[in-house]
Amino acid sequence: MHKTTRLRALAWFGALLAGSASAHDLWLVPTSDDSGVIAEIGYGHDFPARGSEPVAPGMFSAPVLSDGKTTITLQATDQPYVYRHQGALADATYLMTSATAPAYWSETASGWEKTDKTGRSDIKQCLFVKKFTKAVLNTAAQPSAQITGSAQGQQLEIIPREGLLSRDQELAFAVQLDGKPLAGAQVTVNSAEYVQQQIAQARAQDKDNPHPKIAAQFSGKTDASGVVVFSDVGAGFWLAHVGHKSPYPESARCDTQSLAATLTFNRR
Repeated sequence: MHKTTRLRALAWFGALLAGSASAHDLWLVPTSDDSGVIAEIGYGHDFPARGSEPVAPGMFSAPVLSDGKTTITLQATDQPYVYRHQGALADATYLMTSATAPAYWSETASGWEKTDKTGRSDIKQCLFVKKFTKAVLNTAAQPSAQITGSAQGQQLEIIPREGLLSRDQELAFAVQLDGKPLAGAQVTVNSAEYVQQQIAQARAQDKDNPHPKIAAQFSGKTDASGVVVFSDVGAGFWLAHVGHKSPYPESARCDTQSLAATLTFNRR
């Protein structure tokens, strides 16, 4: 592998797999006005900023917007991580979805490579990585809980219960894996304001650490029915995250399947 390509791959892998749910992951930031819809894909360490690492074509699926009746696929722009749809939206509640392209990553004595174990004897561990993201965009006077609470078919998915967008109500999520409730899943919830404050403080204390880990603002595990509830979650722009690891079904090819899902939303 060419040195530059290897460095970019390592940077991508570091952002993709780093441990802090609120600072190292994939997210969507949708906005709309009379001219259309813009989606920024966040990918890195500074929620809610959009990604900044060099990206390969096809690394992310184009964001898809749906109100349950109409589906719109946003188009790439000349800016990395930015997608757009021309034309004003009808007043409604929408879900926007995207994902990373599935990828095999293997650790060797010389570092991480984008490959599986096939034909290799020098691999210490292999991960098959997939990440999913979802965002709520509401242009209606009253948000639709039917839309925000609808499953979108992601392999690992955070599905909000009623009251998602109201700061006066509890925040409840159902987590599903392959369409079934996932018990014991660790869900974290962080506001954009909190993440930026914590990262700024951490970097002020350790300027040599560009990717400081921060404690979750809210954290809880799903119950036997795959549901977790948080209280006192106020107004703001929020990121919910869940991860799940399991043995890869073909052990000769890879060791671990690593999934992550996020949901971004505004509470008012």
